[in-house]
Amino acid sequence: MNQLHRPFPQWPTEFHFFSFLILSHNKLSGYLPTVFFPSSPLYILSLSHNNFSGELLENIGDAKVLHFLMLDRNNFFGPIPQSISQISKLVRLDLSCNRLAGHIFLVFDYQVHLLYADFSSNQFSGEVPTTFPPNIETLAWGSNKFSGALPSNLTKLRNLQRLELQDNNILGELHNCLLQLSYLRVLNLRNNSLQVFN
Repeated sequence: MNQLHRPFPQWPTEFHFFSFLILSHNKLSGYLPTVFFPSSPLYILSLSHNNFSGELLENIGDAKVLHFLMLDRNNFFGPIPQSISQISKLVRLDLSCNRLAGHIFLVFDYQVHLLYADFSSNQFSGEVPTTFPPNIETLAWGSNKFSGALPSNLTKLRNLQRLELQDNNILGELHNCLLQLSYLRVLNLRNNSLQVFN
């Protein structure tokens, strides 16, 4: 493990041929440069486990060939840019353990290839979002501020294998419609206010 201590280096923005940029597990800080995402044909971007801050850039969606976006365990705040939902080749998205917030969420197109999305340990609120492509397999929403009932239309996410909603404020009935998710193997609803009605 390296321990780089400084703001985000400018040199990656000056090269146009990077496909993989992995700077995770350092002590990099500051804001992401605004010219960063359009500048490279990035396939993987991993900045996990650093001290980056600020709002996520709206032009993050310009990284059209991005497959893996891992920005977890930083200090990003504010809403998630809607442009992320337009990255059609995105397979893995990890924004967990930041200070991201908002109650209006991304609406993904059905053609997006997203299989894994982790938004846990942030400050999202409102109803649990279900606006994901039907092929998604892992959806992690634990340790946020979601409230209201568990959405019955979660069943449209028919390939879901792992659903984590622990440590929120979800209430009401635990629907037996979840039984329709035939691939579901992990369901974590710990520490909510759900009930089972006869």
